[in-house]
This record gives sequence, C-alpha cells and structure tokens, in this order.
Amino acid sequence: MSSNIEAAKRKPPTQTLFRLGGLALGIAIVAAGALLPKGSWLAILLFDYRDGAVPPFPVTISCLEWLVFGIGCGELAGRYLHARAERKQLGRSLLPERDDAMIDPRALPGIARSIRATGRDHYLQRLLLRVIWQFQGTRSIGLAAEIMDSTLELQQHELDLGYNLSRYLTWLLPTVGFIGTVWGLSRGLAGMKGMNPQDPEQFQKMLEVTIGDLSLAFNTTFIALVLASVLVLALQLIQEFEERTLNEVGQYAIDHLLNKLYAEDK
Repeated sequence: MSSNIEAAKRKPPTQTLFRLGGLALGIAIVAAGALLPKGSWLAILLFDYRDGAVPPFPVTISCLEWLVFGIGCGELAGRYLHARAERKQLGRSLLPERDDAMIDPRALPGIARSIRATGRDHYLQRLLLRVIWQFQGTRSIGLAAEIMDSTLELQQHELDLGYNLSRYLTWLLPTVGFIGTVWGLSRGLAGMKGMNPQDPEQFQKMLEVTIGDLSLAFNTTFIALVLASVLVLALQLIQEFEERTLNEVGQYAIDHLLNKLYAEDK
C-alpha cells in the first residue's frame, strides 16, 4: 500500500508539463514575431510590433493573447493524449470477451489481480475493480449494477472538471482582446488631444502613433476571436472524443462483466 502511495507521489504532473509546454509554444510564437520587419502590417496585426506601442513589444496585449493561446493548446494536447490512453485500455482484453463466456465468481479474485497489474489510474480499470469488489462482497448483480452507474457518473464529473481551465482560457482570450480594444481607443483618443496642427513634424509623428493605437483596438479583438474560435473547436472535438471513450468503457463493463456474472446458489 505504501509503495503505491510513494509511486503516486513520484508520478510527474503530466498536465502541468503540457501547460508549461504550451506556454513555451506561446513564447516561441512571440519570439518568431521579432523576425518580422518592425512596423510591417503583419507585425502590427499579429503582435503590435511597432514604434510607439505601449506597452512595447514583446509585452504587448497582442503577445499576451498568443501566450494564452499557447497554454490553451498545451492543455488540450494533454487532454487529447489522456483520452487516447483511456481508449487504448479497451483493447487490452482485461475480461473474457467471447459472447458465450460466463464469468465464474470464483475466478473474480484472479481477474481483479490481473486488472490491478495493468494500473489503476484509468477509467476502465477503476470501473471494473469497483464492480468486482461490490459483487464479491454482496453476491448481488443489482448492487454491482448500481455501483457501476455511480462510478460512471463520478467519472463523467471528473472528465468535465478536467476541462475547466480550457473553458476559462477560451473565455479569457476574447476578454483580453476587449481589453486591448478599450486600451487602444483610450490611447488613440488621448493622442489626438496632444496633436498640434501648427507643427507638421510633430503632428505627423503623433498621427502615426494615434493610428497605431486605433489599429491596436481592432487588431487585438480580431486576433482574440480567431484564436478563441480555434480553441473552442478543438475543445469540443477532444471533449466529445473523451466522452465517447467513457461511454465505450461503460458498454465494455456491461457487455463483458455485468452481463456475464452469475450468483451462485447458497
């Protein structure tokens, strides 16, 4: 028991590593923006990389959007790989899968040991072990079915909780874009007050900065909406994939365990 606890403590925080990897991706995208010609339309659109930007590149609001997007990509990549690992468990033949193979209750301890040997961190193993333990303790198929339903509900809730950060990031991106819009408009309007038409050189310089601030107001929202739409689509597809996997886990438990159990006459 203690060895299992120690092994769990030594297990690396996989999802945290994916988030850090996503942050590194966002930083790499921002760093790539430095390769663009400063003040070009693409540099301004994507990163607000221009003279007079406040805050300056690479800490602009546009760059912050790319960092949030990168973390979101890392988070969803971790969820996708987790879903794939869960689906792979269905192909491990943890139970007798022939249609005519019934499960002798006396064979359950051996089956449980073989399931535990494959790990207890996955949906399938946890579900099968709980059903087996319940049946061994009560010899009641009805109670075993109830514990299976309860476990599936808990796992569905666990699955849903796993997407909380992803949902927050898809909300955060448009919010950052809106903040950029407000900031750009306020900066642009403030810049107009300082213009002096009597000084052509100063007027031209202030006009360029003001136009840049106004472009920031629209560019940040545009980029935020595009990036958020990508994350939302990926989130929906990956969550659907994981939920389908969980449904197949439940079907596997019904078809190959619950429907093949029988209670011996006392």
